[in-house]
Amino acid sequence: MISCQSTGFDYGEITYFKTYNVNWRRGYTTRHIEIDPYFGIVRWGSDESYPQPILFYKWNDIDLLASTITAEEAIKIANINGGEIARLKEENNCYINLRTPASFRSNNDNWSIDIISNQLIFKVYIDPYTGRIENQE
Repeated sequence: MISCQSTGFDYGEITYFKTYNVNWRRGYTTRHIEIDPYFGIVRWGSDESYPQPILFYKWNDIDLLASTITAEEAIKIANINGGEIARLKEENNCYINLRTPASFRSNNDNWSIDIISNQLIFKVYIDPYTGRIENQE
């Protein structure tokens, strides 16, 4: 998460996972890291397992070596394509929520960028390999 007035990330969460199969059923074992510099907090947990049906969305792999669009570049692309106008209408009293490709919350293989003030004011999906806008709200 990034404040619209910030030059860097204010908060972050990362979940790593590994798939496994038991009796022909797929599951996930996870590691989760949360970083909140404002409160000086770093939290982590590991080895939590979930059967696939419990998850709202299926998790997919991200090929980090093939992905050419970084988080910072995705935000720049979003700003050029309407995000900056949305932020300025709110006088930068907002925050930017960025989700990685294949995030379990986005159910999508694209970067997901939301700009939120009191409500969602801008949303865009960006292809992590080409930088092309895939969908915009």
